[in-house]
Amino acid sequence: MKIEETTDKPVKLSKRQRWKLKRVGQAEHVRNMRAEALKKAEQESLAKAGPPKCSHIPSKQEKHEFYKSWKWRAARVKVLQHFSASCQLCGASSKHFDMTGDPVRIVVDHIYPLHTHWHMRLDASNLQVLCDECNQGKGAWNTADFRYTDAELPSSLMEQLQPRG
Repeated sequence: MKIEETTDKPVKLSKRQRWKLKRVGQAEHVRNMRAEALKKAEQESLAKAGPPKCSHIPSKQEKHEFYKSWKWRAARVKVLQHFSASCQLCGASSKHFDMTGDPVRIVVDHIYPLHTHWHMRLDASNLQVLCDECNQGKGAWNTADFRYTDAELPSSLMEQLQPRG
């Protein structure tokens, strides 16, 4: 068998061959772009996903019993004492009134919902104080954390919190 030497001469392609190569190249480029976008979206969703979900999905009865339990009530009181009994999203407290004219109802919200993160039901890092309207508006699909840290508090609010003397 005779091996031909390769030359740097350009290969002459027909119009149809050039068109096919161009289409194959475009399709491959699009596939690569889609794969990169999917990979990036998957990485972002993993970063946003927060703690891993648990395999146990509680029944309505289990949730009802949990909210009536002493452990939940004690955890709720600790969170209310730590963050004060005012909404961490809108700032409303029980001294304010909602849109219907009733006093604002303050609740302790699970940042990651019970039906996906049952194992975090008493974890203080998963609890925040919201008014009932903000809690219902947030819903179970939104895992936004509205808790302030001292570094995030506006300076005017920090001045108000300083003891007077």
